[in-house]
Amino acid sequence: MLPSLSSWPQGGIIFTWRSLNHQLPDQEAPKLNLEQPFSLPAALKFGIVFLALHVAGTLAQKYFGMYGFYAISVAGGMLSSASAVAAAGTAAAHNEVPIQVAASGAVLASLTSTLIDIPLVARVAANRSLTNRVSVALASIAARLGLPESFYTIC
Repeated sequence: MLPSLSSWPQGGIIFTWRSLNHQLPDQEAPKLNLEQPFSLPAALKFGIVFLALHVAGTLAQKYFGMYGFYAISVAGGMLSSASAVAAAGTAAAHNEVPIQVAASGAVLASLTSTLIDIPLVARVAANRSLTNRVSVALASIAARLGLPESFYTIC
């Protein structure tokens, strides 16, 4: 655990050093039309996804055990990792799933969400160099995130 925790600051220092040494061309910053950060449709979508994942996760845990909960967590990571993690935490807080299962489900949702971004960047950016850099960065995040030890002991 200690080597994993100590590598985060080292990675941050390396990233900062590389960013500071990279020269950007002087150009005028574009004007941004910013909207309000809160939107009712986005909040409603989050709430609906959260509710659906909470109910599905609880039912999956009840009828299919921890593997059902993990499957819902992975599916939730594809839709909204924030909702999936919140649903896992709420289910654990209400003793609907064991804490270890909820923690592993939250990590699975986060990993899924991280890895889903790679094909999205490849499709939208259409820039091989950017896609490769983002893929390496996201894969290293996924490798660092890993699965908690409780996942292996439960399985």
